Amino acid sequence: MDFAFIHFGWLFNLTVFLLIFICLYLGFSKYGNIRFGGKEAEPFITKWQWFAISLTAGIGVGILFWGLAEPITHFSDPPQVLGIEPFTEEAAVFR
Repeated sequence: MDFAFIHFGWLFNLTVFLLIFICLYLGFSKYGNIRFGGKEAEPFITKWQWFAISLTAGIGVGILFWGLAEPITHFSDPPQVLGIEPFTEEAAVFR
């Protein structure tokens, strides 16, 4: 990872910049008005339902990620003030 970020960090940044530019171009050009399903197609769900789906999906991803990541973080880096060594049984049972 360090090798990739040190030597190719510029490439990652350039790629993200280009992808954002391409998305903005497609969104604001004539291609942004293309309607899937033809000119008479109607959406199945409302904008409010899209918002609700996106919100609950984001919350669900956060719960799944932090449900596992937070205990591992506390196990690998317990508070230094308490003098608990990382990756020990004491760190595993620390609350």
